Amino acid sequence: LRMIEPKKIIRTKRKTLSLQINENGELIVRVPKFVSDTVIKQFVAKHRTWIDKKVREVLFKKSQLKTYTFSDGEEFLFLGKKLKLTFTHISSSIVKKTSSVVVSGDRLLIDYSKKAKAPELLEKFYKGEAKKIFEERVNYYLRKFNEIFDADYSLKKIKLSSGRRILGSCSASGNMNFSWRIIQAPVEIIDYLVVHEIVHLKERHHKRSFWLKVYKLKPDYRQSIVWLNENWFYLRDFLRDKNFD
Repeated sequence: LRMIEPKKIIRTKRKTLSLQINENGELIVRVPKFVSDTVIKQFVAKHRTWIDKKVREVLFKKSQLKTYTFSDGEEFLFLGKKLKLTFTHISSSIVKKTSSVVVSGDRLLIDYSKKAKAPELLEKFYKGEAKKIFEERVNYYLRKFNEIFDADYSLKKIKLSSGRRILGSCSASGNMNFSWRIIQAPVEIIDYLVVHEIVHLKERHHKRSFWLKVYKLKPDYRQSIVWLNENWFYLRDFLRDKNFD
């Protein structure tokens, strides 16, 4: 096995040594302040089989990332379904009532005349749909939460973020933030994120009482966590500049 040199060694007040493979397939080593370089090398050497395996996994996942060309027939995920981008004629009356992007069956329709603006129009569409769906799902689960736990919470403010690592958050005042890119995922995944943040209105931690309330609202929440661990990597950079061809 090849020996992988650490990209970075981070020394802190911690008591143990740990290894991390970052999203670029680089090795990060965290160690106590006064651990010698010799001990670090021995620790890395001892775990080189694990390191090599994780590096290969990360690099493989990176190789599977989709690059968008915004061409006719290209597939885009929306609420867990694959929709084909289709450039066609759309009457101005339809566009005025909806947006510049129209969902029709398994197709995402954009008018021929706006083909050059497809990346911007799609981002605007996804953000608009995300706001509507999050508001709908938060309201639904807030009512459910209030009924089950005899509470009286109400929807404050929902904001969209471009978070890659943090998909959702809930402030002490009850305002919620969600990553708009999760709108690519199935509704049940969105529901889990909504439930997670709603429970934080009552439980400002991740102790047992928090997860018991999550379970009451969404008994299959563990499946959503598994799904996110396996799939969020492929969704989190959707429509970022670097994905444009």
